Amino acid sequence: GALLVLALTSPAAGSVLTSSGLVLFGRLSYGLYVFHHPLLFLRPDVLSAASFPRFLGSPLPGRLLFILLATAVSLALAWLSWHFYEKQFLKLKDHFPYQPGIGSPGVEQVPAP
Repeated sequence: GALLVLALTSPAAGSVLTSSGLVLFGRLSYGLYVFHHPLLFLRPDVLSAASFPRFLGSPLPGRLLFILLATAVSLALAWLSWHFYEKQFLKLKDHFPYQPGIGSPGVEQVPAP
């Protein structure tokens, strides 16, 4: 536990956690969650990891190519979902101002210092 606290409070962790790659995956994470699994079962007989060619008798390059292709398709669908669906709902937050404590029965309000 102490190692986790040290890692999260160090300045280096802050720069890693706010890197553009992680921010992108964080933004697209819901779309990736929704779309990656149905893509695997869309047509497994047409496009599967086993359908890619072997290189020097090893299936590893074909499987890596399959993973890259599946990741690219999932990312593309997640990006489309973010821009055409999720982002539109997030724009509605401007119409509903946040007021702490409203609708939270039993939660005591602590004044800010």
